[in-house]
Amino acid sequence: MTVELCPCPGIAEVSGRRLSPYFSLGVPLMCIVLLVEDEVLLATAMQDELQRAGHQVIGPAARREDALQLVRQNHVDVALVDYNLVDGTAEPLLQALERQGIPFACLTARPRDDISSEWQDRPYFRKPVVVRDILELLMDISD
Repeated sequence: MTVELCPCPGIAEVSGRRLSPYFSLGVPLMCIVLLVEDEVLLATAMQDELQRAGHQVIGPAARREDALQLVRQNHVDVALVDYNLVDGTAEPLLQALERQGIPFACLTARPRDDISSEWQDRPYFRKPVVVRDILELLMDISD
């Protein structure tokens, strides 16, 4: 097995496959992640951790319309969506993601029951979010 450093700091390749610094967690592939979060400090921390893990982050967006615009303008592999945003619930965004076949997880400080029953079967993270859990989700999605 050959390990070579890639141009991106903290990223390595093993036999041509990109590995992130979180490879020990089993997150070998980069995902393009749409991040929708209206709490600036949390959004920044999540963005930093996702990027350190080798993922490309689109956003963060704090409003539904901004997030919908990002979905229209970019390829997105997966979305991490705060269910309650400054301009209301993320329902229109979740519906758009569903129509386009983009997997997503809901983030919220509220109980799971507060999310519309339409999305109860989707991955759910209660804030404060543990980044390791999100990275494990991305690993499952990228397999």
